[in-house]
Amino acid sequence: MKVLRRFHKSILDVRSHQWKYQLEPYRGCGMGCVYCGARRRAHLGGGGRKRKDLIPLLRDDLAGLKSAGITYISPEVDPYQPLEKALHVTRRALELFLEFECPVVPLTKSPLILRDEDLLLELHKRDLVSVQFTVLHVDPDMTRALEPGVALPRERLEAAARLAGAGIPVHFHISPYLPGLYRGEGLADTIRAIADHGGRCVYTNPLGLRRSSGGKTVRILDELNAGSGTQLLQMYPRRRPGMPRTILPRSELLLRDMEEFREICRRYKIGFVCEFIPELTDVDPAEFSAGVFRYGLPTVYDMLRFCENRGDAVLDWATFDSEFLCRCDVVDGAFRDFVLRLWESGDLFRNTRLVPTRSNGRMTYRSDGELKVGDHSQGALSWMNRLRRMRVRLFQ
Repeated sequence: MKVLRRFHKSILDVRSHQWKYQLEPYRGCGMGCVYCGARRRAHLGGGGRKRKDLIPLLRDDLAGLKSAGITYISPEVDPYQPLEKALHVTRRALELFLEFECPVVPLTKSPLILRDEDLLLELHKRDLVSVQFTVLHVDPDMTRALEPGVALPRERLEAAARLAGAGIPVHFHISPYLPGLYRGEGLADTIRAIADHGGRCVYTNPLGLRRSSGGKTVRILDELNAGSGTQLLQMYPRRRPGMPRTILPRSELLLRDMEEFREICRRYKIGFVCEFIPELTDVDPAEFSAGVFRYGLPTVYDMLRFCENRGDAVLDWATFDSEFLCRCDVVDGAFRDFVLRLWESGDLFRNTRLVPTRSNGRMTYRSDGELKVGDHSQGALSWMNRLRRMRVRLFQ
């Protein structure tokens, strides 16, 4: 494939995302969000830039698809950033998804998506679309400082309500979750506003603290809420040699915040998808098995429900593969091999109640009965251990 890419690259992707492919209509982003890693790849002019020949290449990719699967537009840069108003690249891409009847989920922070309401409605008539918006906080002063190039929360919520009113499934991201941003009822107010504007579900993932953007994010949080930047830093482990460029909050503090997040979503009767701790995901399974989600790949949350329904003390790969993966129509060989690698590494059910055990060279999982959220430095240590094993093999 030339412009469509496989979405799943790590355990972080398969925990909560049903997407099979991803499409980035632009290189870099003009939204200017302080916390975003895509800022490093932004065009020298301060925003994104058009991808050469994207539309004809996308046509070739869609014409050549051999298996169904949702395309996510787009996980890294906003498809409705300012350039889109003049270039219409995302609109032309949606026209192709409609022509080839391929399922698609656009994610945006812009009400500009309403310009393409006609295409979204046609896709919806064929159960081929769901729309997602990002809203960090309902307070415009909070978001204006962190997202200087983005429409006000009210404008995004109103755009969502209009699409939801037309019957299109609308989900929201409060992501990245910024500890310290929400004082008093700030988080509850934001989730209530999402529910009031037709949001069916909220996804959240903690801020990955990066060298490139962490310092400015902390400074702005301190300006918005005195001491909140310091509070943010206290939730993250101190950077050590060998740790990844992006670090995540301490496990026990993150678990506490995510449990509170889930309870607020329950209060307002909308789904909750915890992207880092799949055990906490709390959604109506029917929401993710109808409409466009008929084409969704199984997530770790789906896998956990399968394991719970079986009730077996120990789960082996042969049973899991034959009774679950092979019965999912969208699963192909590439995704199955990806899940198998995660299974064998012991990473597939990390941050759940299932514990990996290796016996006679085979990995199995058993329920421990207690949710364990691992130290987030383990990712780096695991990477270092793999490197050491590689060096051992090379020099044997």
